Amino acid sequence: QAEGGSALDRAVGAYQSGLALARKLNLGSRVARSLTNMSDVLMQQEKIPEALEMVQEAMKIKKKLFPRVHREITVGLRRMSEIQFANSNLEQAVATLREAIGISEELYGEKKDRTSILGVMWYRLAEFYDAIGGQGSEALACAERALQIRENAQDLRHLDKSREQVERLKI
Repeated sequence: QAEGGSALDRAVGAYQSGLALARKLNLGSRVARSLTNMSDVLMQQEKIPEALEMVQEAMKIKKKLFPRVHREITVGLRRMSEIQFANSNLEQAVATLREAIGISEELYGEKKDRTSILGVMWYRLAEFYDAIGGQGSEALACAERALQIRENAQDLRHLDKSREQVERLKI
């Protein structure tokens, strides 16, 4: 455990060094990526408030650099929703993930019904609704949407997980 902790501490230190250099060179997308990566490490260390702060700062930068409909925006929103969920801010996590799904559907257009990452997002949204409780019909609708996308995408790695989720939520 001590070794893992020190490895994570070294990772944070490395990201902080990279972050300082990227800021000095005014490389906005690199700054955002470093902040996002640091949020991952902080989540592993269970430092949820710090992780949320990092990803929020990354999103401020991303929203200045990229158009609203851009993959980097959806990546940041997905990451933020996971941190919000871990922080027991379930309703906010749902709203954030729904925003990411909306942007992704706009981004992928006609391909949205067979894009694996959308299957992942709908699957997680079903889990979020299930965790809130009293949202069974919403959870089931999201799980069914994830299953439909995964079938269309022929996402064989995740198809069984989606089928199990739908069956579990029907009960």
